[in-house]
Amino acid sequence: MSVTVPGNFIGNINEKEKGSYAAYALCSVVQGGCTGLKVTDNIAAGAPYAGFVAPGHDCDDYSSTKFRNNVAHSIVGASAGHGALIYPDPDANHGGCYEGSYFSAYKCYYQGAYAYYSSNKVVFSRMTMIDNRLGFGAGLAAGDRASATILIKDNKI
Repeated sequence: MSVTVPGNFIGNINEKEKGSYAAYALCSVVQGGCTGLKVTDNIAAGAPYAGFVAPGHDCDDYSSTKFRNNVAHSIVGASAGHGALIYPDPDANHGGCYEGSYFSAYKCYYQGAYAYYSSNKVVFSRMTMIDNRLGFGAGLAAGDRASATILIKDNKI
């Protein structure tokens, strides 16, 4: 299944009951069969959990349009508020390293962009983060944390 999401605006998602509400949940609930993903030039505003739950791309592959040039702002919820949660694409072989790039977030309650998934290396690059409560960053959910790498490079904060 090919999924293309260009130039949309989603805003003001109400949290009717406690849960995880993202403006865009991109192939994050289905493993397998989500190929050809292209999510570009979208805006998420006013979601309670995350603006985007999106896959990362292979490290140093700046030609990828899987998730590119998207913006999240004013993401605030009862127990969350991330501009983007970027995960390793389960349908790709990242070789132990995945990356999120070309993304912007502002006025998010927690991180503008965050990753908390198993990987040997996580890279965030070419992003713009403005006035987010906790900036942005990554953690590691499992594995050998002592030998893992989190690299944040070429960003505007």
